[in-house]
Amino acid sequence: MLDFFSTPGVSALLYIVAIVAFSSYTIRRTKNRTRAINLEIVLMYSIGIVGFSGISNFVFHAFFGETIAQSIGWPAGNLFQLEVAGANLAIGLIGFLGFWRRDFWLPFLIAKTIFSWTAGAAHMIDLVGQGNTAIGNAGPILYLDFLLPATLLIIYVIYARALQEPADVVRTRPLSTRKT
Repeated sequence: MLDFFSTPGVSALLYIVAIVAFSSYTIRRTKNRTRAINLEIVLMYSIGIVGFSGISNFVFHAFFGETIAQSIGWPAGNLFQLEVAGANLAIGLIGFLGFWRRDFWLPFLIAKTIFSWTAGAAHMIDLVGQGNTAIGNAGPILYLDFLLPATLLIIYVIYARALQEPADVVRTRPLSTRKT
């Protein structure tokens, strides 16, 4: 069972499915919804579930560090696993608490982005400099380190703008006015 969830990309896919499923269900059941409310629901589940993934990453790095290090192509028995575990736990808890606390969203997004982009840069440096093509270094995690925070930040900015729109206004023109 642990092997299934530790397969690179599988846990991320499960989190994406959970975010889409829970967001869709909640949006459909919400009355008097606006664009801002829909985006808030998507952000709530995205930040909460990504936060939970940070807590689960803490478990993997803290208690299965040797296996994780091996999948990254890094030496086992190094205390960097404990450091990464602690960072994942801290960021994960802030995100998970985002289910209940909207004021935790921006601090979570800042911390998650800095941590993930720094980790992604380290993976890129190892890939280019050392030729480390291990699945845990150059696989799905490499893309997720950059794309996940960027996606969350974009949704957050769109949400913040939607909060400024009057609640009774419905967007009638497309988001893009570019003519093709």
